[in-house]
Amino acid sequence: MTSFFAQDNRLDAGTVFTATAGALAAGVASGARKEAVGAATLDVQGPYTGTDERVYVVEIDSVGTGTEVGEATFRWSRDGGAGFVAAGIPTSSAPAILEDGLRIAFTGGDGADFAPGDRWTFKALVPHGTARLWDRDRSTAMRTADLSDFALVVDFGEAKSADTVILFDHNLSAATVTLEGNDTDTWSAPAVSVPVAFAAERMHATFPSAAQRYWRLRVEGMSAAETYFALGQLFVGPRIEPVTRFRDGFAEIHEIAATASDSASGARRRWVHRLPRRFELEWETFAPGELATLRDQFRADAGGARRPFFFHHGDLGELLLVRWDEGIRFEHRPGAPSDHGTVRVALREVG
Repeated sequence: MTSFFAQDNRLDAGTVFTATAGALAAGVASGARKEAVGAATLDVQGPYTGTDERVYVVEIDSVGTGTEVGEATFRWSRDGGAGFVAAGIPTSSAPAILEDGLRIAFTGGDGADFAPGDRWTFKALVPHGTARLWDRDRSTAMRTADLSDFALVVDFGEAKSADTVILFDHNLSAATVTLEGNDTDTWSAPAVSVPVAFAAERMHATFPSAAQRYWRLRVEGMSAAETYFALGQLFVGPRIEPVTRFRDGFAEIHEIAATASDSASGARRRWVHRLPRRFELEWETFAPGELATLRDQFRADAGGARRPFFFHHGDLGELLLVRWDEGIRFEHRPGAPSDHGTVRVALREVG
């Protein structure tokens, strides 16, 4: 089996995700932080059914008819107060609907309930939303509300090329998975349709490179053994696939680290930790241009937090989430083209 690197995920903060209506697990609202001189309190109720995390502001905009609940009015914002969606809304002890399942209710206190400019701030959070799909964090996941057939449309805003799809850290025991690509958000006859062979926990498919603005992931026929569909990471983008297999095999290294400390009484305590696997790999050559691409991606990440990326280990048949453990060592062969030579890398699995 071939090995490949998959680093350049096309999904990012500018990607627009549209899931099947009502499919995603509902979000939650935080408590409201009060910045006010009035005595009233604000109760925020949910669940939050929106797909984007937002900062809401509720602000008293008039006490012209009185300072009590039911007399003063408020306005509200979904972007932290940069702009306001509506104004002049009567305060009430009965829940008032804002949007996306959020409701607010005021409770009066001792003395004047409100003063002009009194405000409350709260957050609408989506702990299992689509932003989890590209955060490269194995402790987070997108989650659906149930096992109904699921579709997720990804809009890049412009055509972007891809030749690989990866579903990593999923919880399903059976499903039919398809990736589709098109230049419009209509799916009766998509330009690209790629079946993804099912595999437990992590699966992938490679296909001829195609540039499309819209991509759609379909997950259907999920097993009733689960109660919802969870997906840790989704990759849609290009891969770097060396043209040769490993030059002299590969090294898979299992390591432990030991630490010790002394207590106040002088007792020594020791801990032994198992480190994630380390892989040392060597290739005789890469295809023209692929070494330069790999180096460019390494350099782009070297000044950051060593972000994880995907590596498919062909000889092991494993799809891994890894980090660079060291760097890339390239030994040029005299008389050969500039990108021909021996390539050595060291990778550390992300647990």
